[in-house]
Amino acid sequence: MEHDFHFLLSYNDWANRRVLDTVASLTGEEWSRDLGSSFSSVQSTTAHLIGVEWIWLERWQGNNRSSSPEWMNNPTPEQLRTVWEEVATRRLQVLNNDNFQRNVSYRLFNGSEGTHTLGSLVLHVVNHSTYHRGQLATMLRQLGKQPPLTDLLVYLQQSNKTRMQ
Repeated sequence: MEHDFHFLLSYNDWANRRVLDTVASLTGEEWSRDLGSSFSSVQSTTAHLIGVEWIWLERWQGNNRSSSPEWMNNPTPEQLRTVWEEVATRRLQVLNNDNFQRNVSYRLFNGSEGTHTLGSLVLHVVNHSTYHRGQLATMLRQLGKQPPLTDLLVYLQQSNKTRMQ
C-alpha cells in the first residue's frame, strides 16, 4: 500500500510539472487575467494548488500555520516552480520512511481541527491538485492555449508503468 501512495505522488508531481511548464509560457497579462473561476486567474489558481501542497506538507510535519504563506500573493510562474520543486523534494524526503497509517492531527485556517491517517491526507492532496489542474486546463483553453495532458493513463504510458503495484 505504501507503494500506492508514492506512485500517486509521483503521478501528481509529473502532472504538476507539466502544468507549470505550460503556464510559464503565458504573458504577464494572460497569467493574471481574471477568467471568472473560483480562483480568478491562472496565477491565483496555480498559487493555490502549489500553496495547498506546501501547507499540507507543513501539517504532516506538525506545523499548523495560521495563514497562507506570503509567497502565495502575486507570485510569478518561476517563483511557484521554485516552491513546488522544494515541496516535491522535501515531501519525498519526509514520506520516504513514514508510516502512512499514522494519524496526523491538524488545524485548518478557520480554526477547525481534524485527525486522519497520513495516507488519507496524501489522497486528499492528490485529489485536490487534480481538481485544480482541471480548472487550469479550462482557463488555458479560455486563453486560447493547449493545456497539457495530465491523465493518469498518459503518465503510465510515458513512464513505462503498467499499473500501481
